[in-house]
Amino acid sequence: MTTERPRGPLNDDRVDTDLPSAESAVGVWFDLERALEGTNGYGGNVAEIYAYRLLPEPSTLAISAGDPLLQERAAGLAARNLTWLVRHFVGLHEGVEIGIENGPREFRRIDLRSEEFPPFLHRMHIQVSKASRIRLALAKELLALRNRIRDAGVLSNGRDAIVDFEQWVDATKDLLGALGMDAREAT
Repeated sequence: MTTERPRGPLNDDRVDTDLPSAESAVGVWFDLERALEGTNGYGGNVAEIYAYRLLPEPSTLAISAGDPLLQERAAGLAARNLTWLVRHFVGLHEGVEIGIENGPREFRRIDLRSEEFPPFLHRMHIQVSKASRIRLALAKELLALRNRIRDAGVLSNGRDAIVDFEQWVDATKDLLGALGMDAREAT
């Protein structure tokens, strides 16, 4: 008989001992909500997220203990927990865009469908913003048009047209991805 390890509350691959406390997770979520509203105390639409808030209580000791292996594990765990939390946040807020600080007050958009936050031991600045309704509407219209053309088979009569269409499809998917949308959501 095998014994299964306890799993996290969302049945993902993390064990319960890897999760932050509910109080800490809710606090990070609250900071993200305030950043989305533009009222975060740190910087309007920027949330300042501390690693220790994303770690289970005993792991916070690793940050100050000075053991490089424990610190490396804690930094990776903080990043995985932040990625997990922000993915759920984005999933519940249509059109939310997340930026990660690249330099002083310089942010780049992070695509959480394919990227994760990098390991960090101290803090991370995250920009939270909503895509404009015009951009969302345009993206949905582009995708609907692409699907109608594909379904009608209009472009099946020439190799050049198919190549152009495939490039257009890729560009449309990139646009939707940049808007934080999945192609299935836009139809």
